[in-house]
Amino acid sequence: PTLDIIPENNFEEYKPANHHIGGFDWSLTFNWMTLIEQRNSSYTYPDPYPTPALSGGIFGIWRDNWEKQGTYDTNMSEWGGEHIEMSLRTWRCGGRIEIIPCSRMGHVFRGKNPYVVHPVEVVRNQKR
Repeated sequence: PTLDIIPENNFEEYKPANHHIGGFDWSLTFNWMTLIEQRNSSYTYPDPYPTPALSGGIFGIWRDNWEKQGTYDTNMSEWGGEHIEMSLRTWRCGGRIEIIPCSRMGHVFRGKNPYVVHPVEVVRNQKR
């Protein structure tokens, strides 16, 4: 899906997102990269398009495929890195990641995490 923005202070300011391609850098930090329209000039909306990675909260995976791939890595200690691990595993297991632009999901982006995040553990997860 496309991940739209819901500001935490005002749910009325729902902001539809553009059609970005998800990816990550050499430190395995996820980011929304270029627009599909810039990467592929022949792209026509609302066709699905491939992406190297997705944000973890918006993965949609058939259950049997998920179980064949091994589900979540049980050695990850807490939040952080699961979306990169899931993206890489999908590729390694012969899968494909696509964004379906007419499928939209809203996400409340918070100024501060509502739970404790230990940066050392996030880095450890990313290195797994």
